[in-house]
Amino acid sequence: EDGYWIHAGNIGQARRQIGEMMNRLEQQHVQISNIGLDLELPGSLVFSGRNPVMEYLRVRPFRFSQDDAHDQLSRFVEDILNDGRFGVQTYEIPMLGDWRLTRQLLGIPKAPEIEHPQYERVGMVYTSVKPPLISPRTFIQRYSAGRKRTPALGIVSASNENPGRDIHYSRLLIDTELQRDVKAALEGSPTKLFVFALNGPQVIERVRKAVQAVL
Repeated sequence: EDGYWIHAGNIGQARRQIGEMMNRLEQQHVQISNIGLDLELPGSLVFSGRNPVMEYLRVRPFRFSQDDAHDQLSRFVEDILNDGRFGVQTYEIPMLGDWRLTRQLLGIPKAPEIEHPQYERVGMVYTSVKPPLISPRTFIQRYSAGRKRTPALGIVSASNENPGRDIHYSRLLIDTELQRDVKAALEGSPTKLFVFALNGPQVIERVRKAVQAVL
């Protein structure tokens, strides 16, 4: 509800939160390059621990206006870019975020389509959540570079714990799968990829070895 996990119904709250953060960073002389906007469905549908059907009916994400959300988000991104202090990256869910029907049903906002050197769209092509009938290579390339997005691989963690959410994962990417995903990402985007992980310098070392292995 406070705008940290951005969805189609809380962009106003997100704008206030991020505006406060930008001002505080400037006051504290903290230098960063980009503001990352994570475009998701309402977080309580994933993390509340309540019955998912009852939670969906409580939140009713289908009631959010997709047109209003897109307009608000586009103005928000343009205002950050025009401010000149930071670039903007939008982190986007592949497939579910690409179709209007699924965006409407799940309350996912559509990313802005803005031509600006400091705006970058990033596709969260996590093979751990891809549809089973699509190959990892096809999934990574089609829904990142294939849609003018930089690929972002999801490693999750250096351990099997998700810090701050008390969630334990039964399975992580093994090194051969990580190398496979890095190779597919670099084939589609030879100069840049993202890695989203939640803890540990071990993650950096694993990625470094995977990149070296496929180059």
